[in-house]
Amino acid sequence: MKRLNYILTGAVVVAGIAATFLVRSRANEMLRNNGIALEQQTRQLAALTAENQRLNAQIEQAKTNPVARVSPAAELNELRTRVAALWGQAAEMSARLQKQRRRACTDFLAQGDADLREHGSQIAGTLRGGPRDTGKLNDARVLMNGLLKYADEHDGQLAQNFDLITKYYPPPLNDASESWENAPLSGTNKFEIIFQGNLAELTNIPPHRVAVIRETIPWMTPDGKWARTYGYADGSATIETSDDNFQSWDAQYVVPAPDSSW
Repeated sequence: MKRLNYILTGAVVVAGIAATFLVRSRANEMLRNNGIALEQQTRQLAALTAENQRLNAQIEQAKTNPVARVSPAAELNELRTRVAALWGQAAEMSARLQKQRRRACTDFLAQGDADLREHGSQIAGTLRGGPRDTGKLNDARVLMNGLLKYADEHDGQLAQNFDLITKYYPPPLNDASESWENAPLSGTNKFEIIFQGNLAELTNIPPHRVAVIRETIPWMTPDGKWARTYGYADGSATIETSDDNFQSWDAQYVVPAPDSSW
């Protein structure tokens, strides 16, 4: 009986020791896990603290140095915006000024009483539909005829270059050609277009007072005067002389282009 009691008591002691070891083992494992988690949180906190300090430093720098808040790219974009605005204002002012100049010139030509011929004179002329002419006057008539036909098909807008009117050039003359028909271009005289607007703009101006084309380079007559051939909005053409480089004549007969300057 006593032996049985000893056995039972020993079993209880062994069970108690085993339970204590198990509890301690689990407690140590929990402590280790908590330690690992605490270490991870500590590292995260340190990283957040460092980032917060960096951001605070940037804020302080921006407060003490306002220029630092604007990046080069942002500053460049701001400058581009300002330049674009200035260009827009300049273009608007230029368009307004050119419109005023053009109106002033058309008003001047519409008066019909300007006379600046004291610096030159007309030495030859021809009318559209009149008897055929030769040389420079024929070439001017051919070009003006083409420009006017082009304008008829484009709501009054004159061609910007002679390449657009080649289909209107006359064919070679023959025995059946009428006396008023133009001869083909000679190919020896060079002209330039000096009015490229719309014929509708000339409603208050006599067409014969608006030069549309002129010889590119003046030439000297046998009596030592500078001369130049002009073609007009009514299809006529003249050869004019000048002693002031055609400045007075152009002031009376040439309407400035929208993009020209005085």
